[in-house]
Formats: sequence, structure tokens, C-alpha cells
Amino acid sequence: EIASQDQQPIKHRRGAGRPFKLSEEDMGRLREIASQDQLATSASRISAELSDEAIHISTRSTRRYLRRMGFRNLLPRKVPLLSDNQIARRLEWCQHHRHDSWSNTVFTDESTFQLYRNSVRVWVPVDRDPVSPAPKHGPKALPQ
Repeated sequence: EIASQDQQPIKHRRGAGRPFKLSEEDMGRLREIASQDQLATSASRISAELSDEAIHISTRSTRRYLRRMGFRNLLPRKVPLLSDNQIARRLEWCQHHRHDSWSNTVFTDESTFQLYRNSVRVWVPVDRDPVSPAPKHGPKALPQ
């Protein structure tokens, strides 16, 4: 307790503060959109989809609610974009060559440079690790 100027104790009232704008049902819909929609990359896109359903909250509030519900905003980890056939052929090659002597083997590869940073982030629950399948050789910058 803290005493005020006239020495009356000031007590904390339970439930003081602004109430949540979203109902439990609205928060369930927000969780559903963020979990199911792989294109729900930005809070503004999610809040726009909520607005289509007559649930009006700001982008900042959308971020706040998502964090409160245990979501994180992350850049997906790049993984190779491989077909089932390519995966099977890689596995077959590895099994065929696993006992080879690698002491006289040289591996060479091209280098690909990304000119612009990938800033497409996604909202994912804390227990999931986002991945983004990407082609091995994307757009390249050729010397002029």
C-alpha cells in the first residue's frame, strides 16, 4: 500500500486497466489465421483479413496479440527445393559411395550471391521452426 497526500492508503484494484479489445472467439480466429495461412507474413496482412471479418484492430495490436499468444516473427530458414525423385537419387548416391576413399576427392561448386536481403518474415508458434523451400540456383547477377 502507498499513502496518498491526505494519508489515505492507495490500493491496487483488480481488473484496472483497459480491457482486451478482442473476445476469446476473436483471438481464436486470429490464432487460426496466423497458424494456417503460410502467406500471413505481416501483421498488417493479418489485421486486414480480420477486418474483412468485421474484427477491427490495428497492426500494432495484432502484433501484440500474436506475441501474447506465443507466436514469433521470424525469417524462415532456407531449405533446398527438391522433388521426391531428387531426394531418392541423392540418398542412392550417398549409399553407393559411403565406403569410397575421399582423400583424393575435390568438390567444386558455384557461388550464388543474393543482391537484396530476404526480409519476408512469418508469424509462427514458438514450438515450430519456419522453413522456406528455395531453388538451388535462384536469380543471378551476371557481370556486364
